[in-house]
Amino acid sequence: MGRKRTKRGIRLGALFSIILICVFVVAMGIYVVFINYQRTLQTEDRLYAQAAAFADEMDAVWQFFDVNQDNINYNSDGTYDFKGLYCSIVGKGIGAIFTENSDYTIRYTGINVRNKYDSPDDFEAVALEAITGPNASSDEYYDIVEYEGQSSFRYVRAIYLSENCLECHGGPKGELDVTGYPKEGLEQGDFAGAISIVIPTEPYLQDEWQTLMVSVVFFGGMLALIAITVFFAIDRLVTRPVSKLSSVAAELGDGNFNSQLEGIEAKGELGDLVQSFSNMASQLNEVYNTLEDKVALRTEEVRRANEVLERQRVQLAQSNELLKHANMQLTRDNKYKDDFLAVMSHELRTPLTAILTFVEVLEREIGDSRRGRNAVQELKGNTIALLNMINDTLEMAATQAGRGRLVVDDVDLMDVTNYVDSTMAVLAEKKGVRLESSVAQDVPIIRGDWERIRHAMENLVSNAIKFTSEGGHVNVDVTYKRDANEVAIAVRDTGIGIAEEDIDRIFDKFTQVDGSTTRGYSGSGLGLSVVKDIAQRHGGSVSVESELGRGSVFTVVLPVGQGGCTLGDDDDILEGENGRRGEAHNGENDSDCG
Repeated sequence: MGRKRTKRGIRLGALFSIILICVFVVAMGIYVVFINYQRTLQTEDRLYAQAAAFADEMDAVWQFFDVNQDNINYNSDGTYDFKGLYCSIVGKGIGAIFTENSDYTIRYTGINVRNKYDSPDDFEAVALEAITGPNASSDEYYDIVEYEGQSSFRYVRAIYLSENCLECHGGPKGELDVTGYPKEGLEQGDFAGAISIVIPTEPYLQDEWQTLMVSVVFFGGMLALIAITVFFAIDRLVTRPVSKLSSVAAELGDGNFNSQLEGIEAKGELGDLVQSFSNMASQLNEVYNTLEDKVALRTEEVRRANEVLERQRVQLAQSNELLKHANMQLTRDNKYKDDFLAVMSHELRTPLTAILTFVEVLEREIGDSRRGRNAVQELKGNTIALLNMINDTLEMAATQAGRGRLVVDDVDLMDVTNYVDSTMAVLAEKKGVRLESSVAQDVPIIRGDWERIRHAMENLVSNAIKFTSEGGHVNVDVTYKRDANEVAIAVRDTGIGIAEEDIDRIFDKFTQVDGSTTRGYSGSGLGLSVVKDIAQRHGGSVSVESELGRGSVFTVVLPVGQGGCTLGDDDDILEGENGRRGEAHNGENDSDCG
């Protein structure tokens, strides 16, 4: 089905012509306003120049009669004979004669006039105030105003007394002059009156308006010619090629990819556009012809890919099922392993504890026999070492089996330190290592699991003794950090030390610095891991500072606690009833912290 064609609007050439005309009309309006303003100023300047020339001529006539008064009024025999001709009469007469033959008006006026017909009108009164007033800055005043019903240019210039004028207007004041008027008592240079000139502006403005209309008609004709030229140029060079291009585009949109762009006359960028459009149409035709084959090929590829994905999905489902069974089997095996370790460690620990008790009895009864005492100490030391390994294994097995909850009670670290010191003294004496312990006086009673804190301290001291050569020493220092409300248990030795690159892994399970089968130190590799677990479950931490060949310092930091369960998670804590718990507790009670 063909695509619906949209109705064409105004042609491009006509649109450009309309835009051009609108721009011209606006520009012409601005031009008319500007030119009218300029011509008004020019007309005013011309009228001012003409009025000033008239005033200069009348002033020249005035001065001529002023200078020749004696020649006019004295006879040849030297007798005075006033003829009745003086400056004012002559000026008014010449002005009247001039105005009879033109549209101009020339008259004299003043502030205090002798003839009422010389009294100033409204404009002349304003002009006299501007000329003679306190703010006067010029001896002339002019403007274009309405006069007797028509626009006129009015000009007023001041006249000042000369020496010859004093005969009629000087002193003494009140004395009658030759014309019969009382003298004003003025002096030379005083304001005597003003000449007033009126020139109609209509002839000048009409001439300017005609000139303006000729300009508008000329430019309007030029605009019409330009608009017609632009219209036909755009129609031929732009509108027709674009119209043909639009028709071909519509045919392409309807699916006719065989449309041709031949016969389109286009130049410049539009020609490049037509060429590009032609190339695009050819490519679309080629693509359309091969589209079905490509679609069939892509459909087959998608079908094969879907088959592969389906096979992979089935294999993945089978793998997930196998993995599920394997995980279930691994979970059962881990549970069997944890239960086995817990049972075996507990069963081994019970007879070892009994052996250690009988060894202590035997030690007290053997007397002074050096050989017997050495044998008993060797037996006791090995029993304690074996018991510590069993305790570590039991602790780790209980933790992994979910039975390693803390039994929280008040713990006196002096009591714990003394107990560890007496227990480890046998190992230190056997190794020839000096063991010393100190507890600061300000160390408070803390909240924690007495048995596990003792176990962690025993592991650190046992490790320190094991890795310290004969003649070395091990120090246990317990201090209180008041600002952090924590206690620090620091075990310092002079042993073999730890390399920097090995420090990060010594707290891992079953890890020793010497991991080979020929290592020179016995142990399960669980001791430090157990210490870290106990410290963290108390809400504390363990750290180490060591230098190879210069010994190590292991520090366990524990929070003091404020009368409640502040250690670890609530599900991992239960309250004890005594300061030191018995063997029956052993972390196997599932009660919560109360």
